[in-house]
Amino acid sequence: MDATYDNLASRPLGLPAEENAVPNPYMELNYTSFNVVDLLGPNSLLIPHTALNAIVGGAVTEATGNGASPSILAPPGYVFSPLSTYLSCDATSAGGARAPVGCTLQFTATKASGGTVTALLSFLPDTILGNGSVSLTQSANMQQGVFPASFASITGATIAVVDSSVETTATTFELDDPVYEVWAL
Repeated sequence: MDATYDNLASRPLGLPAEENAVPNPYMELNYTSFNVVDLLGPNSLLIPHTALNAIVGGAVTEATGNGASPSILAPPGYVFSPLSTYLSCDATSAGGARAPVGCTLQFTATKASGGTVTALLSFLPDTILGNGSVSLTQSANMQQGVFPASFASITGATIAVVDSSVETTATTFELDDPVYEVWAL
C-alpha cells in the first residue's frame, strides 16, 4: 500500500490545521495527532515527495520535551509492516516561514507478538544551519527513510522528534508516501 495523502483536503503548512485531521481509517490505518498539510503553500520551504500533500505531526520542543507524540495504528485484529516513508522536519523562522531543519525521528512500535521495537530515521537538509538559526532562503526535498525488518507485524507506532538542529524553537515533522503492508491476524 502507498499513501500519498494527495486526495485529502489540506491547508498550507504553518496555518492552523485542526479541521484537517487525517480521517480514520485512511488507507487501512488509523492516525492520531496528524493533520494534512499542503507543502507547496506560501509558508513552506519544503518540497514534497508527491504532488502536494503530506501529514504533519505535533511540535516537540527539544529543550522542554513538550509536544504531541503522534501515532499510526492498525485497526483491531490487524497488523502492518511499514517498509519506508519520506520525511522532513521544519521550524518556524523569524519571518514566519517553515524552514527545513535537521532532525532525528524515533519510531517506537508495538509488535503483535508483544514487546516493542525502535527505529531512528533522520532528515538532513542540503544546507546545515549554524548557531541554531533558520534561513529564509533554504529549501529541501523530503528524504526517504527505510524501516528495519524488525518492524514487521506491528500493531502501531508512535513518532517523536528526538533530536533537532534547532534547539530554541519547536520542531515539527512531516511524512509522505509511506509504503506498508496490512493484513488480518
